[in-house]
Amino acid sequence: MMAAMAPELGSGRLADSELIIRGQSQMIELMAGAAAEEVLFPRERNLGAKHDQIEARAFAKVVVAAQPAAKALLQYCYAEARALVRSRLDIVDMLVEALIAVGTLTGEKVDEIISVGVALRSVKMEQARRADWRRRQINAAAFLKGI
Repeated sequence: MMAAMAPELGSGRLADSELIIRGQSQMIELMAGAAAEEVLFPRERNLGAKHDQIEARAFAKVVVAAQPAAKALLQYCYAEARALVRSRLDIVDMLVEALIAVGTLTGEKVDEIISVGVALRSVKMEQARRADWRRRQINAAAFLKGI
């Protein structure tokens, strides 16, 4: 089956690579629920997100032919999902607060919360960059006074 999907020698592979990347991204999204449980509640029993894991395994089997390769791909996607959750805990916290407040979020509301979180993160990064620049200016002025 995979041999039939492989491009002919010398042919472009861009379209195939885009499909594989989309599939990989989908697998990461499917693994993110279980990864978030592990990151946020490390001492609790993981609920498993069984249906998401079944879908991710199905994607992996389509992308790679050998079972060990599918398992390795799923492990990679799970590691990526964990890393994404860890690096965006501020946004995850905002989503959790909203869920606690209202119980259910629409996709539109989730997108809005994420957008606000990304904007707040960008503002904080810019403030830190400017503070660092001010420190460098002060240090440069002090150095020039000492010459």
